[in-house]
Amino acid sequence: MTKRLHILVVMVVLAVGAVGADEGFWTDTPYEKYPSSLGYYVNTSGGVGLSWQHWYGSLGLAFAAGAMYNEEGDYPFADTGYQLAVLDYSIQARLSWLLYAEEFSPWLSSNLHAVAYLAYRGLIGLEAIVPTEEELDDPAYTDHYNKMPYESNFMVGGGVAVEMTAFEHFSQTLDFMYVAKWPLSLDLAVGYSLRYRY
Repeated sequence: MTKRLHILVVMVVLAVGAVGADEGFWTDTPYEKYPSSLGYYVNTSGGVGLSWQHWYGSLGLAFAAGAMYNEEGDYPFADTGYQLAVLDYSIQARLSWLLYAEEFSPWLSSNLHAVAYLAYRGLIGLEAIVPTEEELDDPAYTDHYNKMPYESNFMVGGGVAVEMTAFEHFSQTLDFMYVAKWPLSLDLAVGYSLRYRY
């Protein structure tokens, strides 16, 4: 029941923001002058990849794709949603609708936009083998992992994002969204991008 309530709240917030949005408020901002951008995108549910974004007036479209493969399984662990994995690949798409945009000064701009999200992610993960006391006492001990079966997820989500742009070209976006995965689960997800606007 709470998942349905969360989805309803997000939908109402997006609908109210969209209805109240002023048409043409993005004019004379970097998002009109430099509508395209290239860079990197990471999403805690959908994975990581190189990213392209373009604004068509108040409507934005972004794609990200990435893959990492390491047969040895010595994949580095990071706190940005990565997992220990042999294979991790993803394809992501974001549809954005500007709700607010402002150029505060020649070197700082910002926008707020609603986000619809669609992604596919494939993963062959690694699960740590719990060491025995004797193994832990051995100074030459190294971590060991079991290779997990292949797992794939289709994802759809929605939320809001804030984009900050410095000097009209250096753009960072922070996404907050709910993401539903198949096999069925609903999670909060955070996305981050770093792009050059041109």
